[in-house]
Amino acid sequence: MGFTPTEWSALASIVNAVLVLALVVVNIFYTRSATKQAAATHEQAVATREQASLANETINMTSAQLKQQSKLKLTEIIIDFRRLEMQLGYWSDKVRTKWGQGMPPLGNLLPDTWPDIVRIVETQAPAHVENILTIERLLTAAELEINGEMAQPTSYRSDARMKEAADMLDKATKPVRKVLEMLQQRSRE
Repeated sequence: MGFTPTEWSALASIVNAVLVLALVVVNIFYTRSATKQAAATHEQAVATREQASLANETINMTSAQLKQQSKLKLTEIIIDFRRLEMQLGYWSDKVRTKWGQGMPPLGNLLPDTWPDIVRIVETQAPAHVENILTIERLLTAAELEINGEMAQPTSYRSDARMKEAADMLDKATKPVRKVLEMLQQRSRE
């Protein structure tokens, strides 16, 4: 191939022009691809912000629900303690005065929610744990005394044991009131 220097120069210019044209085409495709990727990244960022916003709303709603459930549970426990306070007065009088004359069955003095009450007091008011333990000890002992005596024929029942059970019910009233006051204070917070 016997090209002259001018022909070689012209050939090199043509090759350079083709290469520049190829590079322009590659850059056009790259720019289109980069633009699509940028748009997709922008859409993804918008979707991520929306998801984060929804997650925050869900967290806020869940937090509000938990607070509402906690207040509802506290209200249930306050009602149980008010009922317990009334029961103590009722049963103390019955056990002290009418235990031999057709007294109704005692049943359980501790509310069914007692495990919840213990857990709440232990976590929210540890200073009142001793009151809870005192209530449980006194009421359990009083139930045992009363049920034990009521299982006896009327003529074999002990006045002293029934009076002792009534005294236990009376002693439980003070810690019940303390815990009830604390729970009512918590419900107002």
